[in-house]
Amino acid sequence: MSFDSPNSSENSSSSRPPARSGKKLTYLALVLSVVAILLSIVAIGSSEESSEVIETATPVATSDTASPADEESEDSGDTADLYQAPADMEAFIDEVAQSLVLIQCADSSGTGFAYEISGLEEGYNTFIVTNHHVIEDCINDPDALTVSHGEDYKLTTNSSLFDHDEENDLALIQVEAYIVRIPESKTFASSGWWNMAIGNPIGDTELLFNATTFGHIVAVDRERYNFTSAIINPGNSGGPLVNSRGELICINTFAWASTEDGVANIAVDSDLLCVKIIDCGDESLSGEGE
Repeated sequence: MSFDSPNSSENSSSSRPPARSGKKLTYLALVLSVVAILLSIVAIGSSEESSEVIETATPVATSDTASPADEESEDSGDTADLYQAPADMEAFIDEVAQSLVLIQCADSSGTGFAYEISGLEEGYNTFIVTNHHVIEDCINDPDALTVSHGEDYKLTTNSSLFDHDEENDLALIQVEAYIVRIPESKTFASSGWWNMAIGNPIGDTELLFNATTFGHIVAVDRERYNFTSAIINPGNSGGPLVNSRGELICINTFAWASTEDGVANIAVDSDLLCVKIIDCGDESLSGEGE
């Protein structure tokens, strides 16, 4: 019986190589571990740097300093509602109508409204604004002038023609009754503003009390003449054109429609009352255009 010696070449070749391969794998694993650690350190450093950059940039995005565009946006927000119709139209019309009067002069009639102006003579409590052409026939015949107010204009009040301005088609009447005044708009109208014309136009058989038309300001000429898409009918003359806040923009004056000249509805700015009729002080248009 024979057997191979443990020191034979077969044993040597089958046992030693695995030992050498194990050492190489150990070294390789160690190197890879070191590389992985280094890459992790680099990745962590890069992440911290990115975080610092983001944190530095954040305050710039939330800066309190407003740009001109932001300021313009805020300013336009103050008048944003003036481009839209009122939410409660019925209540809105009723409120404005409290300031209206019916003016009858000889065989014609028109509209007027109460407005806050100083200078009333003794015995009178309210100024009424209207058009010159509404009271024209009563200038030399004051007894033919009648001013009515209240629901369905059933109440009449003592009245007196205070002054008139034919050039700008304006007139001022003082009355004994106290009538709610229409507030004045603090700024001149701008193109696009929503507006309402209200007055007492002529119907088929009778006057249409507190009839309304709606539109927008089409253009403003020299801060005096307001072109509107709201229709001004006969009898609307002398009535107010108000914005969506119920503030007076101007006085409905005249309209025309033709194939040659197109359609126009024009209302005169209330500040023109200061030109010849009332002294409104230094801030008025008094003296201009004369």
